[in-house]
Parts: sequence; structure tokens; C-alpha cells
Amino acid sequence: MQKKKYDVLIIGSGGAGLSSAITAAQNNMSVAVISKVHPLKSHTVAAQGGINASLGNISSDDWRWHAHDTIKAGRGIADEDSVRYMCQSAPNIIKKLEKIGVEFDKLENGKINQKIYGGQSTNFGDGDLAHRACFSKDRTGYNIMHKLYKKAMSLGVKFYNYYFALDLLIENENCYGTLCWDIDKGKILPIFANNIIIATGGYSQIYATATSAATCTGDGNGLANRAGISLQDMEFVQFHPTAISRIGVLITEAARSAGAKLLNRDGDQFMLSYSPQFKELATRDVVARAIATEIMMGRGCGDNKEYVLLDLTHLSAKYIQDHLPTIFENCQSFLKIDPSNKMIPIAPAAHYTMGGIPTNFNCQVVKNSKIIKGLYAIGEAACTSVHGAGRLGCNSLLDILSFSEKVIESIQKSSPNYMEFNLAGVEKLLNRWQGVFGKHDGSIDLLKLKSNLQTIMSQNVGIFRSEKQLLKAFELVSDIEKSLKKYKVTDSALEWNIELQNYIELCNMLPSAKATISAALWRKESRGAHWRFDYPLSNDSDFLCHSLCSTNHTVNKNDVRKISPFHCDKKA
Repeated sequence: MQKKKYDVLIIGSGGAGLSSAITAAQNNMSVAVISKVHPLKSHTVAAQGGINASLGNISSDDWRWHAHDTIKAGRGIADEDSVRYMCQSAPNIIKKLEKIGVEFDKLENGKINQKIYGGQSTNFGDGDLAHRACFSKDRTGYNIMHKLYKKAMSLGVKFYNYYFALDLLIENENCYGTLCWDIDKGKILPIFANNIIIATGGYSQIYATATSAATCTGDGNGLANRAGISLQDMEFVQFHPTAISRIGVLITEAARSAGAKLLNRDGDQFMLSYSPQFKELATRDVVARAIATEIMMGRGCGDNKEYVLLDLTHLSAKYIQDHLPTIFENCQSFLKIDPSNKMIPIAPAAHYTMGGIPTNFNCQVVKNSKIIKGLYAIGEAACTSVHGAGRLGCNSLLDILSFSEKVIESIQKSSPNYMEFNLAGVEKLLNRWQGVFGKHDGSIDLLKLKSNLQTIMSQNVGIFRSEKQLLKAFELVSDIEKSLKKYKVTDSALEWNIELQNYIELCNMLPSAKATISAALWRKESRGAHWRFDYPLSNDSDFLCHSLCSTNHTVNKNDVRKISPFHCDKKA
């Protein structure tokens, strides 16, 4: 049992984790990052499209216009302070990325090029579409991650790669570390720190078809759930409109920014009917629902009418290879087609999760309205409420980078959290995890439980929902939970124990799934990414608020925080 203690311990090595590690190290803090994968295998590398900033390099732009679009995409429940901070900080974030070597695509005048993306406008929605997304071809996340990792290494950040966080060490609402499984060396041990930042990413792997990496199993939600922390706004799951049908491989929104059209089986450009102003560049929830509706109404393509077509054939193969290389490669690898002469079969897939661990504006984790001292959450793992009920495209990279600076600023301003080593608390958690090993009768198939969970969520808690579907899903998922409680990990070895990793990940996925269902049942309205057949209208009088799902997966009206709508207009 090591006794080393860090100023800052970060759980997760994606863009949020690396960026916060860099900022902490630059402020002379001792920093460690733990991650169940190598940092360059974190899901941030898959971010294709870009990162928003109101630079105005092509046409006039203003951070207030950016904030207006963010609030509009969030359907009124994004947090005003969080949105204001993120949008104002965006230009400076871009400068810092350039300083560490990120190469954005440039205009002939040397300025950073900027794309039009869905739901982005000028003049508070009254003007033209906004050129706001800075990009590095369609590999923006990949290029950012490599530069962040190189910078973190140069600053001496300590990396514990292939370490899986099992539990938070919390006593009297003070967090002083985490219990980890060292996958490579086969040990379970604590790592202590004065401040712990959860940056573990989202939970969209609870769905059968998702654009996220297989690692996005809601591990931060699992940590929070085991610590008795409620989960916030879990009903809001964003489905990306354009993923390759059946397999969920992302076709970035940059394709539609480049003029791609969405067509049904009759060859109709159907977005003209759903969003005459923005068409294919409407917000993601609007486009995803439009595609799902076309398929549901029998206007889908293929033998089973299960997808629509994305038409990029107005572009040459060379243009796609030069400007959208990931799209070209994915079409070649998974479909064996050239997207310049054959249309791409696409359907919506789970993509981004707006809900997660509740935090205040300072990124401090909140439990029962009280701050847990020394515990923070950022990025997709957190619910800082910057995205509300629906995330604006290209705001995710901005979110993780801006709030990774905010969290270190908050740590510096907070009074020091000098918890002593509590070995009794560590021993208690060790005993609990020892209890997962043993023998079972072989009647429970762990991977089948996971597959069943994903199927249940996709069939009943997808783009469209109803009370009947949600009640069915809750009952079926509860049965999976009961089965998992009976399961014992039979492989007693700790080195690279795949059975144990699958078990832990399913333990983390289940609270995310149950909270998503429960919050969706409670929210008897439609708002943003949450859409109910039986309540198709928004209801501001009762539901202009956040949901908080407790550890027994119930939402109590007294637990939700009512909010006032923020109008980022010309007077803001």
C-alpha cells in the first residue's frame, strides 16, 4: 500500500483529464492521472468535427451569439453561468491549443478556418449561419489529444495507465483518494490525493448502437453511485443523426457542413419539411428525430427500410480524402464504397450524454445540496449543465478544455483539503471488492447480460419514449441488476482479468441505465434530446428544472432544482 499523496489526482485521461493535469502542473501542483486505457486510446481522439469559438475569421461573430445558440440547443435548462464562462473563454482556449502545437486548418490569410455547424447562428438567431467551428481536417480530437499528452509528459505528470478506479475514498463528506485496480500488475490499492477530479467520460455504451468507444461505460457515474451521490439530468441522451447504419460508426456533422443532403427512399430531401431554415444543419435532436420519423413512417431505405441516405456525391474523391479523410476511410473500411460516387446508409446512434455527476459552477461535486470537499467532476462525466437538454455540435471539446481550467482555478481558491490516510476506510472497501470473487452455477452469462441491457435501452429508451416503454425497460433492467448481484467472478487472477473488467463496467452501466429510465419516466414532457410520444410538448411550468436521481433510482419532486429561463438576447 503506497503512502504517496498528490495535490491533484485525475480519474480519466481524455481531453478533460489531460488538460486539467497540464493546468495543475503549470501551477506547481503534484499531479497524477489514472486511466483504464492508455491516454491516446481515450475517446476524445474520436472527436472529428471541431471546437467552437467566436473568432469571427470568416464573418462577424460574438460570444453572446454563441451563448444564445448554446442555450437554445439546451432548451432552456443550460446553466447561465456555465454557458457564459464557456463561450467567453473559447477564443483563449484556441490560442492555447495553437501554442502547444495543434495545427488547425487555415485560410489563405493565415487565420484559422471555421465551418458552419448545426444550430449555429449570428445576431441571436436572426442572422446567417455562423462560421464558428475551428477544425483540424476531421481529426480534431485526435490532433488535440496528441499535443495534450506530449505537453503533460513534458511537465512531469505521473500517469498510472491501465488502472481502473473502483471506489472513491470519502469520509465525513471529504474525499481523499480512490481505490484502484492495477490491471497490469494485478493489485488493488489506494491512491491518495488532496483533490480528486473525475473525468471519465460518458455512458452511451448503455445502448446497442453508439458512436462512442467501448470504454464509455459510465465509470464516473458508477463511482458516484457507490458513494451515494445522485445523478443529474440522466434522461438527456443525444443521438447523433448520422452514423453508419447498424454499426454506429460516426459520420461527422462536417459532412453536412460540406453540403451533404439527407434523402429518404423516394429521393426526397426531407429536412426541408422538418427545418426549412437550417435543413440538414438543424440541431442534432431535430435532425435525429426527423430521420427516426422517416424510418418509422416506412420511408427508410434498404430491404428493411432501416436507414436513410447521406449524399456526398457532389464532392470529388480527392476533396473528401483531403478534407474529410476519416469519412473516406470509414466508408472504405466498413462499407467498401467511395462516398464520392455512392451514398452512405446512415441512422441515428447514441452519441453524447448530457447528464452525469452533479456539480456547481466551480466543478465541485454536490451531494444532497452539500459540496463534497476535495471532489470535482468535469467533461462528459459531469453535469455542469452547460449543455442543458441538448448539446450544440462542437461544444464538447470546448467544454472539456474550458472547464479543465475552471476546475484547477476552483481548487486553488478552495481551502486546502488535508485528509489523513484512513486505512480503515480502505480496508472496508477492499473487503467489499473481495466479495465479488467466487463460484456460480454457470447460469448467468456476463456478456449476455450486457448485450441484453443495451438492447433493452435501444428498444425502449431511444429517440422516442413512452410510459409503457419506460416501465417495461425499468422492469427488465431491474431483472438484469438482480442477476448481476448473484454473479461471482470466477477468474481469481488479477492480472489482465477480462472477466473482472467486464463485471466492473456492467456494474457502472446499470446505475446509468436505471437513472436514465427513471428520470425519463419522471419528466412528463418533451424537451431537447428527451422526447415522449405521450407528452409531446414542453412544460415549463412543471419541468423547467433539473432532475436528480438518487441511488435507489427514484426522482423526487423535492429533489429537483427549479430554474429560471435564461434569455441571452441583445440586452445580455
